[in-house]
Amino acid sequence: MAAKLPQNALLYLAHHIFLPPLLPQKDDYKDECESALLLAVENSAEKFRSYAGEDTDRFVKRVEMIVNNFRTLQDGTGGISENRLRKAFETVMSHGLYFHAVRMFELLNGPSDTFLTLYLRAQNAGILVSKSQDAMLFQAFELSPNNASAMCTKGRLLRMFPASAIAVDSDSCREDGFFSALSLAIAKLSNRAAPGMQPVVHKAGQMHQEIRDTSSPAMVTEYLMSFLRAAGKPKEVPVIWKHTREEVLWLDCLKPWHRSPMWLLVRVSLQLQCSGLVSPTEHDHRLYKIFMIFLMANILQLCQKSAFPCDLLHAMSAKILRRLAKLDPDLRKAWAPFVKNVVTDTHSTISKQWQQIVEMDAARLDFSSLRLLKIHEDLGHNLTELDRYISGISERHKSSASKIFEPKTPLPRHSSKDLPEFSGNCSEDYLVYELAAFENWVELNLNIWVERHIDDPRTSGLLKRAMQSYYNCAVQCYAGLPEAYSIMILTLMELWVACDRSACSIHQLLLAYSPEISVPLLQSLLLPMWNQMQRLATIERYIGKRQRRAADDSVFRSIKSQNAFPVKYFDQSPVHQTLFSNIQQLARSKRDAKCRELASKKEQHSNLVRRHDRMACE
Repeated sequence: MAAKLPQNALLYLAHHIFLPPLLPQKDDYKDECESALLLAVENSAEKFRSYAGEDTDRFVKRVEMIVNNFRTLQDGTGGISENRLRKAFETVMSHGLYFHAVRMFELLNGPSDTFLTLYLRAQNAGILVSKSQDAMLFQAFELSPNNASAMCTKGRLLRMFPASAIAVDSDSCREDGFFSALSLAIAKLSNRAAPGMQPVVHKAGQMHQEIRDTSSPAMVTEYLMSFLRAAGKPKEVPVIWKHTREEVLWLDCLKPWHRSPMWLLVRVSLQLQCSGLVSPTEHDHRLYKIFMIFLMANILQLCQKSAFPCDLLHAMSAKILRRLAKLDPDLRKAWAPFVKNVVTDTHSTISKQWQQIVEMDAARLDFSSLRLLKIHEDLGHNLTELDRYISGISERHKSSASKIFEPKTPLPRHSSKDLPEFSGNCSEDYLVYELAAFENWVELNLNIWVERHIDDPRTSGLLKRAMQSYYNCAVQCYAGLPEAYSIMILTLMELWVACDRSACSIHQLLLAYSPEISVPLLQSLLLPMWNQMQRLATIERYIGKRQRRAADDSVFRSIKSQNAFPVKYFDQSPVHQTLFSNIQQLARSKRDAKCRELASKKEQHSNLVRRHDRMACE
């Protein structure tokens, strides 16, 4: 009697065996789910024998052998038991079989049926061990591919199994300590991560192990196989090519979701063993494909009974039907009705659930209130005013006078040749449009206007007044709007650049002084348009060019310094030098006049004093 699988185990099987569209976004590995996978394979093999007949007896025994290899060799911690593996090697060498179900050892039909399946989870590798004539054959291969291969490959991965094979003759295997050393190495590799096998990534200035990627199987496919090659020799074996579908799904978790490597090992082991069943009474590798269909149908039946969602059941049945479509119709024998019934029942379940959804969502209309309506009375209405209006239309006289509607808008229309005078006197409803019109003129026409008036001494003053008027209106209108505020700053900076260009063209001495504008502050602007970002980049390049050319720090340095801008400007300005001379000459004239006035006053004072002294008191 097949054991009933829990809901979470069935969902695990559906995800890893069927690979439906909606998959988990984090690692869902659990030992009990892997055990459920093996149990599902075993139960499906028993049911397959009852449907397909005795012709599949050897095939079913191979499936049971693979499953029991996993169970018997486990040590309870997820690894392989050293003692059990050594006994298994010795039994295979002596009898040609290691198989534990009801009996520990059971001899099958000849040496071609002898093999072991070893799962080294910690090394991301699998090993197949079989007895072939007078030698033992070891075949190793990688299980889960690395993330780069899984993500960068378009479609499915094309992989070859096995990756390498080594044949060790019987005499070498019977040497003392060979199986003990080999069992010890495999047991340790099965549950211990080897140093240097995990990919590394550079984070925070250090190298860390990338636990989200799969481990390299090099300790098995290279190190262990090299050890075996010292005692044996490479052997060419038939290989199989599989188009495997892999996913790497990671969302807010520690480890990503990968497809079960144990499921791949079961499939590869079974398919490699099926390739040796070539006889007139069996279907070699096609029997493997038939069993895969039967296994998936059996799991679908269990999921259907567990009330799985309709979308998941539909995806699972579609996978089965696709496999059936690729199978030769001549091979659909006694097992086909079981698969057909499962798929039919699944579609019936989906249809019933959909019908329930439609019925629950259907609107319930109540037409009882329609009996109270008096439709005949409601259809007849006497609209006397409307009748009078319609009859009076024909009596109207046409007016010969016509007026042309010329709407006036308070929005300004700025000429490209003149700097707009931003007044901001329009109503609040139109203020944002006036600001937009001014910003549009700055974007399209400012550079052309500056080129025409760059040497005009009035240019800087005009631009300054335009900047002040625009800022006073825009700073209030754009309050609380980061993007609009950023556009205002961009517009003001373009006006400043135009003003600076004109000033530097007239007074080239300004080029030797820094503009004292911090470029990093402009990087915080929120500019939604690409052309606005390009305009900002032009401003940053202009400021950077000015800063690199500047020899002095500030134009506002104290005049006590010889490098101060006022001092240097005075030294090269004849107008100011002449003005300074005139001021000095005027000052000297006024000082001389004051001195003469002082001398006159002093003389007058002396005379008054002498008169006072000569006079007598009465």
